[in-house]
Amino acid sequence: MLCMAACLVMACSNNSKKNNEESTDSLAVSPTETVANGEEASTKSGTAMIYWKGTKVIGDSHEGTLEAQEVHLEFEGDKLSGGEIIVDMTSLEDTDMEEGEWKDKLEAHLASDDFFSIETHPTASIQLTEVTPGSEPNTYQVTGDLMIKDTTIAHTFTVQEMVSDSSRSYTTSLQFDRTKYGIKYNSTNFFDNLKDKAINDEVEIKVEVAMNK
Repeated sequence: MLCMAACLVMACSNNSKKNNEESTDSLAVSPTETVANGEEASTKSGTAMIYWKGTKVIGDSHEGTLEAQEVHLEFEGDKLSGGEIIVDMTSLEDTDMEEGEWKDKLEAHLASDDFFSIETHPTASIQLTEVTPGSEPNTYQVTGDLMIKDTTIAHTFTVQEMVSDSSRSYTTSLQFDRTKYGIKYNSTNFFDNLKDKAINDEVEIKVEVAMNK
């Protein structure tokens, strides 16, 4: 389940300089240290996009995006060992509807207390607590704590790694039960006679992380 006005030339120049500095920081690499197994431990920062999809019990669905506020992944040598992604819930956007009144209403509803209570819970997070090599090449089996609306639940998922000469990326998909995070709106497990207004409890998300090598 799981949207600017024109600025003065000088302001744009200052903003561009600031954005360049932020972009550089977001792809930074921390100093390394040696861990017990002799590998160098490091933390690397990057960027991430989260793609979400929610469905009704009968037919309809909506999907969209969320942006990461911070991404910090931990490594032992060149192997993923942990990390955290902090999600900016205020960036929530629906992408399957055209710009206009209905898209605005949907996004406002998702931000309300019926769903994600974004005013009082502006961030969510994924904390990687256990990382082991996956059964397929270039994969990891990961256990991570997904925190939404101050509720934290562990999930297990597979992460696909892609590494080039200058960059690396990580992709994973998982589902979560929104009702376990207190999001019970139009759930058939809590309300009767919803008919075509019933919404599935499972929310799908896909996470894509990018960073310098």
